[in-house]
Amino acid sequence: LVVIHDDNFLRTAGVDQIVEQSTLAQALLFDHRQGWPNWPTSESTPTLTGVLNLLDNFDHIEVEVKAVRDMALAEKLVQKLETELQGFEKVVTITSFDLQILTALSDINSQFKRGLLVELPVGATAIELAHQYGCGHIGWHDQLDHFICCQLI
Repeated sequence: LVVIHDDNFLRTAGVDQIVEQSTLAQALLFDHRQGWPNWPTSESTPTLTGVLNLLDNFDHIEVEVKAVRDMALAEKLVQKLETELQGFEKVVTITSFDLQILTALSDINSQFKRGLLVELPVGATAIELAHQYGCGHIGWHDQLDHFICCQLI
């Protein structure tokens, strides 16, 4: 698993390659200094394990999982997350816009906290959906690219 915001390496590495269609070996070869010509050292695609190894004494770590094409991939991804996030159960919240990811987490009775990410405008259905998928957090994304997060109690 790699850590990247975009679904394509173009903006950060200058390579027009879709993340989901890349192998880990390919992703690790990309240099993410695109737009930073004076950056002194190469910056390869970070792996989730590599990033987690850098984090120490955090009370909250949010792992946002991007949308997947089908339920089989959601299940495979969630199993991989469960393995890679072992030991972080008390501090990690897994969030996603994709209900397939939240379903897969629910289906395996994941011990990780979950959060539903939604686009505005959304009515009360977001709270109902969050409860349905076992989410304790909701993140609302508005048209101005702001996130409003809240914890459900």
